[in-house]
Amino acid sequence: MPIFVGVRLATLAVGTATIAGSVVSDEVVPRPVRRARVTLTTADKLSPTVITNDEGGFVFPRLPAGRYTLGVSKDAWVTMNYGAKRTERP
Repeated sequence: MPIFVGVRLATLAVGTATIAGSVVSDEVVPRPVRRARVTLTTADKLSPTVITNDEGGFVFPRLPAGRYTLGVSKDAWVTMNYGAKRTERP
């Protein structure tokens, strides 16, 4: 189970949606990226963050309906957003 970081998640409305996945490297043989920070940014700028587990997995449970930007960062790695063609782009 991923570790939740911060208290801002408590201010996010409770819903029924879940966003889950895993973070892997872009090497020829992808490997899980453990302890990466996965952040959801909402239109109202709330940013719940979780830390990936040893298998690179993460989950954001009980999310309200809405639009989210999913970003991943880890020290010494390039920060990326899901679907971005270049680094540090939405």
